[in-house]
Parts: sequence; structure tokens; C-alpha cells
Amino acid sequence: MSRVCVFFGTGYEEIEALTVVDILRRQKIDTQMVSVTGEKTVTGSHQISVQMDCLIEDVDFGAVDVIVLPGGMPGTKNLEACDMLMEQVDAFAAVGKTVCAICAAPSILGHRGLLKGKKAIAYPGFEEELTGAEVTYEPAVRDGNIITGRGMGCAIDFGLMILEYLEDKEAGNAMAEKLYIRGNRIQMNILFFLTPKSEVAYVYDTDTLRQVLEKMENHKYSSIPVLRKEDGRYIGTLTEGDLLWYIKDKNNLSLQGAEKIPMTVLNRRRDNEPVDVDVDMEHLLNKAMSQNFVPVIDDRKRFIGIITRKDLIQYLCKKLVTVELEAGGMSIS
Repeated sequence: MSRVCVFFGTGYEEIEALTVVDILRRQKIDTQMVSVTGEKTVTGSHQISVQMDCLIEDVDFGAVDVIVLPGGMPGTKNLEACDMLMEQVDAFAAVGKTVCAICAAPSILGHRGLLKGKKAIAYPGFEEELTGAEVTYEPAVRDGNIITGRGMGCAIDFGLMILEYLEDKEAGNAMAEKLYIRGNRIQMNILFFLTPKSEVAYVYDTDTLRQVLEKMENHKYSSIPVLRKEDGRYIGTLTEGDLLWYIKDKNNLSLQGAEKIPMTVLNRRRDNEPVDVDVDMEHLLNKAMSQNFVPVIDDRKRFIGIITRKDLIQYLCKKLVTVELEAGGMSIS
């Protein structure tokens, strides 16, 4: 029988860690919750304390088949600071044993050079930490002995992928049916549609008018997100119209003069309303009906990317065609 160890550091993301434990134990897979803190009780990022099965010092790693690293902050940093755990992560990867990480935790694997040439995913904004990886934007992805997940909203997909790897696709599908996430309802996670911050042009509230003009021209944007430089929070949206209304009243405005004008003097007439990363599909579509893009923010209101109306329409059109073909006894890949 396979043995899995899920490692907990102070500040772990509770849903990501416990969802994996729950799914694997439902399948009767030996799954141990392991503390790296020296204490048998570990508190998560949302102040939920959980009793562990053992301390890392008590683990016989020779009998372990899979290491799982949950995300969360500062949980991820605390896992990475545990030398004993990092030694085992490296050792597992070196011999082809399975290492799994979700949310911010795949950054640990990137820092250690374990993702080179492999498909991997992480929480939006952490993609640059996945050194050498082929970054994908799926809820969860497996490449060889490495399994990574995108974040809290993808924890079930991540857990099921680990289950499927340890047993088979049939076992994963059977578990999904029990959890009522496949077959009886449409499975939809908005992170599937997300264009991450690293791939989006935006401006800061400390930028000048010239910087805004040049960025919008270079990227051919008609509107652009505005972020607070201090903490990356989403402030609002600046449009071509906002710029034109301001420039209209400024006689003899030059590019040199625009360098001295802070963008904060611009009057934003209509901000694109953001959604939380865990918003449901209905609310996302409602927002997209009146906005060409929808800003997405995390639980600290920090900007993590956008979802475009174009991407949503393309997906829904493809879904409609698939349903119609299946109703006629045909299928498409």
C-alpha cells in the first residue's frame, strides 16, 4: 500500500492541506499529517489548529512514497526553511519518487531546480518562481513524478490527481462522483480563464501621464488596470476616454510635459469592477456582460490577473458545440 506524507508548517493553507488528506483517506490510502514545527498541533493561515499524526523527526522516509507540500503564507516559507524536509524533497526527486505541491508551494520546487523542463503551475503571481518550468494554467498538472496545483479552489482537482497517480483514472473518477464534482454538475473554476498578472500590462498610481500613454500605446489597450504601488492592490481602470478628456483641456501639452504630470490627476469615469478569486461562474458572467475584462483579486485585495470577455465567450461557444454534437451522438476532442 502507498504511503503519503502531507507536511504542515505554521501558516499552511487549511483547505489545500486537508482536502488532500481527506480524499486520500477516503480511498483508504495511508496518509500521514506531519508537523515541521516541533509541535504536534499546527495552526494554519486562518487560525485553524490541527492535531498532527507525527513530527518530521519521526518519519521513516524510506517507507514513504509521496511528499505533499501545501501552500499558504507563511506556511510555504516555513516548509522551505525546514532543512530536513528540503533534503528529502531533493532526495525524492533525484530517485524519481513523487513530490506534490500546490498554490505557493511549487515555488519551492522551482527554487531547487526540480521543475526544469517539466509542466507545472502555481498560484497566480508565483509563475516566475517556477524556474525552468513550462508553466500551464490548469487546475492541476502532472509531469512525471511532479504534481502541482494552482490554489485553494483547485484543491480537489489536485487531490484527485494524486489519487489517480497512486491508483488509476477509474479510482479518481469514482471518487469524483462521490464528491459530486463530475457528471452531475458542470465543473468550473475561474482560474481556468485567468490571464495572470505576469502576462498583463498595468500601471501604478505612482506612474506619470507619459508612462501611461506609452504603455497603452505599446500594448494597444483601450483600458488598463491601475494598481497601488505600495501593495499591489487593484485601484481601478483607466481608459482612452479618461486620457482624451484630460488632454482636451491642456493646450500645448508635450510628451516632456506629460513626464511631470502624475497619473493620479486623471479622472477615472468608470472602473472595471473586480471579483474575488473564489467567485462563482454566475457572478463572473454578470460582470463580464458589462466589462471587456474582469480584474481578479485575492483575499488581500491584491491584483492577480484578469479574465477577458473574449475568453469566456470562446469557451462557452465551444461548450455549446460540444453539447450539441454529443446530443447528436457525436463527440469532439
